[in-house]
Amino acid sequence: MAIKAGLGVGLLPCFVGARDAPVQSLGQGKPIVLRELWRVYHRDLKASQRVIRLRDVIQERLHTHLTVQAETKPSDRIA
Repeated sequence: MAIKAGLGVGLLPCFVGARDAPVQSLGQGKPIVLRELWRVYHRDLKASQRVIRLRDVIQERLHTHLTVQAETKPSDRIA
């Protein structure tokens, strides 16, 4: 909210900043920070259809986001 209000700069994932028009990228299209994403759940839930579906939805959305980012020119990125 502080970044959106113009109170300073901060580090946001592209897909978060892309939702808000007032947020502008200061980078040159190269990621500043790379992080791993770990999906963790109790082994008893490994066969749970809800957990499997949530895992699949998260994976699909991340894949879609990363594919769109790879196809977007750095100068076209909003955040």
